[in-house]
Amino acid sequence: MSMRKTLIAFGNPLLDITVTSKQHVLYLLGKYNLKLDGQKEITKTEMTSLTEDIRGYEQYISPGGCSQNSLRVLQWVLKQECQATMFGSVGNDVEANILREALKVAGVQASYITQEDLPTGKIIALVSGFDRFLVAHIGAAEVLPLAILLANSDFMLLFNSSDIILIEAYFLTNRIETACKLGELCQKSSKTLVFNLCGEYIFEVVPQQIKCLVKAANLIFGNRAEFLALAKLFTCANLDDLAEDLQGKTLVVTDGPRVLICYNLNGEKIEIVPPVMQIEEVKDTTGAGDAFMGGFLAGMVKSKALRDCIEIGFYAASCIMKECGCSLPRYKPQIDFDGLIQ
Repeated sequence: MSMRKTLIAFGNPLLDITVTSKQHVLYLLGKYNLKLDGQKEITKTEMTSLTEDIRGYEQYISPGGCSQNSLRVLQWVLKQECQATMFGSVGNDVEANILREALKVAGVQASYITQEDLPTGKIIALVSGFDRFLVAHIGAAEVLPLAILLANSDFMLLFNSSDIILIEAYFLTNRIETACKLGELCQKSSKTLVFNLCGEYIFEVVPQQIKCLVKAANLIFGNRAEFLALAKLFTCANLDDLAEDLQGKTLVVTDGPRVLICYNLNGEKIEIVPPVMQIEEVKDTTGAGDAFMGGFLAGMVKSKALRDCIEIGFYAASCIMKECGCSLPRYKPQIDFDGLIQ
């Protein structure tokens, strides 16, 4: 396969604001009745209140959203040698301009659709070491009618020229018609459809929509909790049963620093232990899963073997965890795709 393999992604273009002061994080968790290692969508009013509460705290601002993070990391790993495009909706505001500029610098094309009456989506990450809580207001990102996408002059041109289509589960809220059409187009054109399960709570919001996309996907990413929720959705007793039910697809099950499980196209189970990271090396785990996927997809673009793609994913995730937010390192990746990690 050619090195010029291209990707387009669909998801929520968001602006991430990360707060890492342990004292302030614990105060905010208590005030808003939040628990570490969770995530919650809030109203515009609640986001305005929380934004005011973190004013004056040390903050790190970076682009966010699962698909957007993965594309940026992919381009970092590949030194921008791939064509990658992000589709999604933003508001007509300063935050949208910040996102466009950040994606341009990262080598990702932003094919945003502007929603004039809604704000660009935002996530505030409250981080304390390995633990974090994500608070989100999706805003404009949650609106992308199928008719508007199909009317976009770039869409079919980019879709037809792409090899890999990435869709995140968060994209299914209020955009199921658009997501199902994408799945249908992928199946008709034999393109590789990659589906990111994203978050455990989303299974309670759009369970049947997730089931629909899983059936259409070729490659499915998620952490252990998300895959257990998926197994429950498919009435499977465990992950092995789920893999048998979904045989013919590749399932990649991450579990933080614990063993990664991968079921390949033939249903074979592969177990790989991630490289050990010292706790003092870890600055922020936000976006680690997205970074892993970005690295894995970089391996796919290079037509690497499954185990090599996983190794590249581990490397990308470890680099991002040493930064605040899903911020790209300033150094070049130490990857030689012939010998892999240097």
